[in-house]
Amino acid sequence: MNIKEKIHEILMELNRGRIVGEKKPQDRKKKTCGGISIYCRKCKNDLCSDDSFISDTYDDDGNNHVKYKCKKCGTEADFNFDFFLVPINWKDIRNAKNNVS
Repeated sequence: MNIKEKIHEILMELNRGRIVGEKKPQDRKKKTCGGISIYCRKCKNDLCSDDSFISDTYDDDGNNHVKYKCKKCGTEADFNFDFFLVPINWKDIRNAKNNVS
């Protein structure tokens, strides 16, 4: 496990309010949602409860990308779980960067 993966794991545990060192769930999909709900922007389907999880990766710049694809409408979403206690959609992050002068 590299340092980025370890930091991500610690942040995910803090986001869930778990005690570090506590036994982790084996279900990667449930672990990624961290006890919160993420909804599709298009149809409002709960992406965590219907196994819409695709992947949890980091890009070359070290940015976290947790991807979902809605089972109802097929809309894809890309979230960053590393910034705050709630996931931020990368579409919103990019829009905010473009609006800053």
